Amino acid sequence: MIRTKIYLVFIFILFIGCTNNEIYFDCDTQSLISCTNKGIRNVYISSESSSETYFIEWKSTEIDVPTNLDFRNIQKEYSIYKGWNEILILNKEFKLSPLTSYKIERVQGDASSYNIMISTNEKGKIVKSSKALCK
Repeated sequence: MIRTKIYLVFIFILFIGCTNNEIYFDCDTQSLISCTNKGIRNVYISSESSSETYFIEWKSTEIDVPTNLDFRNIQKEYSIYKGWNEILILNKEFKLSPLTSYKIERVQGDASSYNIMISTNEKGKIVKSSKALCK
């Protein structure tokens, strides 16, 4: 009986710790949104046609990590690194290239990573995103 209870507690803790990293992109608000109540801590963005890459990382320990990331106005608590050599850029300098497709990958915690695809128009605005099951 005790052994069964221990197993049940272990399984419960395992399920709580392993939430998914599913995200979707809302083209109307230009925001990356978490499908869970877990904030968006780390995001990799890579162009499908060039070497353009970004890494966006939440740095604050005083403010809870938000569950959405507005690409028009990235919060100051995020640090943005450009390129594979990860050069720190100002948040206001973040801009995606026009007429380009990107993979956005959320990697966080012990859950597997989750990817979506987005595409920009001639002004660099995101106009198309792959579908998410949670939206």
